[in-house]
Amino acid sequence: MFSNRKHYENLEEVMIKILRKIVVNGISPNFDRDDLIQRTIVYHTTIPSEEDRLTDEDVEEKFRTLLPDLLGQIFFTLQKVLNTYDSVKGEIKSKSRMASFLVYGEVISRSLGNEPNDYVKWLNSKTETAITEANETSPLIPYLNIQNIDDKKDKKWLIQFQDFQHKLKVFAESNNYDTTGKSLPKYPKNVRTFLQRHATILEQNNYKYEIIDKYTENTEGITKNSTVIVFFRKIIQATLGDKQ
Repeated sequence: MFSNRKHYENLEEVMIKILRKIVVNGISPNFDRDDLIQRTIVYHTTIPSEEDRLTDEDVEEKFRTLLPDLLGQIFFTLQKVLNTYDSVKGEIKSKSRMASFLVYGEVISRSLGNEPNDYVKWLNSKTETAITEANETSPLIPYLNIQNIDDKKDKKWLIQFQDFQHKLKVFAESNNYDTTGKSLPKYPKNVRTFLQRHATILEQNNYKYEIIDKYTENTEGITKNSTVIVFFRKIIQATLGDKQ
């Protein structure tokens, strides 16, 4: 008789779902993709003074000192979260793109003693900040604004893909916008994707657009059967207060 170690087969293909935060650090990171903007939380930090700067050893020492209280607070908060998650989740009707993140954040916020909806308001404000900063780094909205679409016939502005790509680049260069990377459509064929990436920025600034792949009407400055973008303003319903 003899004994031998039992061999196990390798696992077949498995799917592991993990949700993690990704931290991007930089002086002015430029996010212009619509889905990324709506999943971004922007933190603005201040530069510490020379007296406040810490070595790695100092940070580790402070962490070790706080660790017992930190672990106690984590498990105490987790206990409250598990007890209140279902009821708080039912109260939140309007959810952001990070719906699960928003719900857990609101539950944790209440567990720490904050007022209801404090976290929801905070997260929404952070999303608005990310959209606003993306707006400021993109030449798209300033370029559309100078077209005075509201003053045009039918309140619409038509432009061919190739003209839009070229003129937007010229506008960006003349106004000192970043024109590297994917901040602008490199070729006319990239215009469609560029506009899709800027959907949230356009929405925030009351712009809409549609793309006509084969334009057949007789319009000055437009070549027949070319691909055309039609920009126009969203129709905003006036409230009773506006009418009075």
